[in-house]
Amino acid sequence: MNHEMHEMIAESVQRLFGDLVTPTALDAFAGRGSYEGLWQACVDAGFDRATAHQAYGGIGAKFTETATLLHAVGYHAAPVPLADSLVAHALLAAAEIEPPDAGIVVPLGLDAGATRWQQTVTARAANVPWGAVAQWGVACIETPGGCQVLLVDLRGAATLRTPRPQMAHEPQADVQLEAAPVAAVAPCAMDASHPLLLGALARSAQIVGALERVLILGVVYANERVQFGKPIAQNQVLQQMLSAVGGHAAAARTAVQVACGTPEPNTFDVAVAKVRAGEAAGVAAATVHQVHGAIGITAEHVLHHFTQRLWAWRAEYGSEAQWARRLGEWAIGMGPEALWPAIVDRRAGTD
Repeated sequence: MNHEMHEMIAESVQRLFGDLVTPTALDAFAGRGSYEGLWQACVDAGFDRATAHQAYGGIGAKFTETATLLHAVGYHAAPVPLADSLVAHALLAAAEIEPPDAGIVVPLGLDAGATRWQQTVTARAANVPWGAVAQWGVACIETPGGCQVLLVDLRGAATLRTPRPQMAHEPQADVQLEAAPVAAVAPCAMDASHPLLLGALARSAQIVGALERVLILGVVYANERVQFGKPIAQNQVLQQMLSAVGGHAAAARTAVQVACGTPEPNTFDVAVAKVRAGEAAGVAAATVHQVHGAIGITAEHVLHHFTQRLWAWRAEYGSEAQWARRLGEWAIGMGPEALWPAIVDRRAGTD
């Protein structure tokens, strides 16, 4: 994607979400789960297929080139499965599978017991983001002959969904497939963990967007709230608290930028980004709620729409604890002689 197209997409998505993702719209989603109008606007703009091949309505963007879209989802707390759709279409593009004409497509992390996957598949996928409303799923299965990418039709009775409560009210579900139809299957030069890798990078970028918005909300409120005749922003303790949030947000943003700095993400960079973003999310949510005091926890204030997403997204596609464990296993596996050179050149042996 050239710089001009990148700037055009960035401007378009910010304008779209800025116009449509209002506090009223967020309240409506939290209360009734209404996302269809905003999602249709994303589809009409072609954002959902940015990672698809041009022949299938996309622009052939590398997944690491979609950071602008992912950041905007977080910055506006947009209640749409845009990140998950981008992951799914990237997987289909890698396997050269034509995506479905319409419908929400999400990645499925199938368990190891997947069976009869050539024409139908029987398996379970736990905690699928937007799994309660998705019409299609994309799964990767490791076989003796390599990784196989499956496009699974979720629209029939063969798909059983158990809703799972999620902090941000997004329609997450456990998905049980009982001989669900496989619309297409093709080999791909990646492993079955690739959907998790892309999903973790997506959530990290979304968290960074939400972090920046939460920090702005905290600074604005601190300057507007007056106690004892002066804004509470003049309190040195609050200044230090908000400065700490800014530091965490900057560190998370840098980690995501590094992870998106290569054509294809690698495990080390993504693990660092997800760990750093998750830690920052916890600090920012707690601190900015403290700055806001009682008003910050009310349904009437917009803050909770962002902090709920910070809490939810940090747990999806692997928590920081899970990714930190992978970093630890990687470091142990490198051994004392190779570890430092591999850290200096993070692309050496990261996968």
